[in-house]
Amino acid sequence: YGGNWRPFPVALVGLAEFLRDEAKLDVVTQYAQVRLTDADLYASPILFLAGDRAFELTEAERTALRRGMWRYGEN
Repeated sequence: YGGNWRPFPVALVGLAEFLRDEAKLDVVTQYAQVRLTDADLYASPILFLAGDRAFELTEAERTALRRGMWRYGEN
């Protein structure tokens, strides 16, 4: 991705704090940059995709994202 992958730097921290405080989830309030094709991408229950340009995903990235969404739906 050639754009700014962190266009709203405090937004994700605010979301993590909300999930920790209100939903009582054990979350880490720091960024971890991962690729959709990383093997450990779905080790975390939350995936936040952000940027300031259109996303152009490869077929492998689309497949990985689709698989992950199905995996989340099973829980």
